[in-house]
Amino acid sequence: TGTHAPGGQLCSGQLLFEDNFNGIDTSKWFFANTMAGGGNWEFQWYPGQDPLNIQSRGGNLHLTPTLTSDLFGETFLTTQRVVIPADQCTQADWYGCDRQGTPDNPINVIRSTKVDTSRSFSFVYGEMEIRAKAPAGDW
Repeated sequence: TGTHAPGGQLCSGQLLFEDNFNGIDTSKWFFANTMAGGGNWEFQWYPGQDPLNIQSRGGNLHLTPTLTSDLFGETFLTTQRVVIPADQCTQADWYGCDRQGTPDNPINVIRSTKVDTSRSFSFVYGEMEIRAKAPAGDW
C-alpha cells in the first residue's frame, strides 16, 4: 500500500520498492520531528530532515547522531525550552512538541534521525533485502 506501491497484478519475486540513495527522495521517506522518545523516554531528539543527521553520499544513506550541546551549548539542555510548531511536530505525546529543560529533566541530549516509508510504501507478505553497515562504538 502507499503512494509508491505498484498497482495491478504482482508476480512472486517482483521488486516492489527500491531506493539506491542517489539523493533523499522526500516523496518516499517520512522524517520524524519530535522529542517524544517513542514513549520509552529515549534520549534523542528527532529534528526532521536535518543535514547534520542525515545525508545521501555516494549512493549510501548516512545517519549521524550529534550532541545537542554541540549545536546549542551545554546550558541549553537544562535552561531552555524547545517548542516544535504543531504543524511540524510528528508526535506530541510524551512532551514531544514542547519541552522545558531542567537540571532533573534536560532537553534530549542526542539529535538523530528517524526515517521510514510508512506513508509511501508498506507491505504485509514478502521478502525485504537491505544492505547496512552499523558503526562500532559506544552508541
